[in-house]
Amino acid sequence: MVFISLGIVAIGIALVYIGIRSSHRGGAARRNHRSNLIATRRASEEYTKTPETPSDGRRNDPAEQNGEQPQKAVSKAIKDLQNETKNAAFIDALTAIGEGRTGAIDELERQFEEHRAAKGETTGPDTLQPGSERATKTVLAYAYSNFALHCQTQDDLDKAEDLYRKALALNEELDDKEGMARQLGNLGTVYLEQHALDLAEEMYGKSLALYEELDRQDGIASQLGNLGSVYLLRGNLDKAEDMYRRSLALDEKLDRKRGMANQYRNLANLFDARDDLDGAEEIHRKGLALNEELGDTENMAVHSGSLAGIF
Repeated sequence: MVFISLGIVAIGIALVYIGIRSSHRGGAARRNHRSNLIATRRASEEYTKTPETPSDGRRNDPAEQNGEQPQKAVSKAIKDLQNETKNAAFIDALTAIGEGRTGAIDELERQFEEHRAAKGETTGPDTLQPGSERATKTVLAYAYSNFALHCQTQDDLDKAEDLYRKALALNEELDDKEGMARQLGNLGTVYLEQHALDLAEEMYGKSLALYEELDRQDGIASQLGNLGSVYLLRGNLDKAEDMYRRSLALDEKLDRKRGMANQYRNLANLFDARDDLDGAEEIHRKGLALNEELGDTENMAVHSGSLAGIF
């Protein structure tokens, strides 16, 4: 089993396409939401192999907010732990996590619990050294979030929620506010997929507040878009449009073209829900042009199909 690239939170995902007016439209929109959720994750680079060098691409939700620095921290933690321990099984588990294999999580958890049980004392080659706990937490948080994303793309939302919460708890222990923001956004998307809108709004709101505290404009843009999707599902189209446009404005400022493409599609679906054909046509054309530039054939087909339907 291998990890699936996201997206990244995140890690956070500005992707919902829900029609408001009828159950038939709502079902079709939810299918659109699901396909776009997976498509955008694939475009993101949050959870793949830990990179030796940073990627040139801009990350986009779930957790595009992961960014280069957390990945560098994970790579460093893995190398430090590999250098400190003599336990071959533990070294193999770390290597496997660095390569994106999920089966290593159980071994890493076992080693970590042994270390905790020893209360930081060195009891032999099968336990971690006293100074390794923070590094282990960093790697475990990464692994939990990575595996959660895999579960989420397989529609195992309960397992995904559990793993994201484990990652969040470790991020909190580490006082890693960026990691906390990332996992809160990921949890928001799990709840959004479950149609638990109050919980989704709460998680996205907490994530947004942390990104604002950190002045992470990309994270702010993503969570504004995610909140827009909550309001769209509730039928509050004016508030949804406001969130989407604020997200789009930030994405344009940051030249985050993938984020812009997400918001064009969100806005197009919002105009569809209003039966505003002129507004939908304009946004679909912008979305089509941008996705042609990005080479995103899946979203190009969506916009092209919608334009054909309008005419």
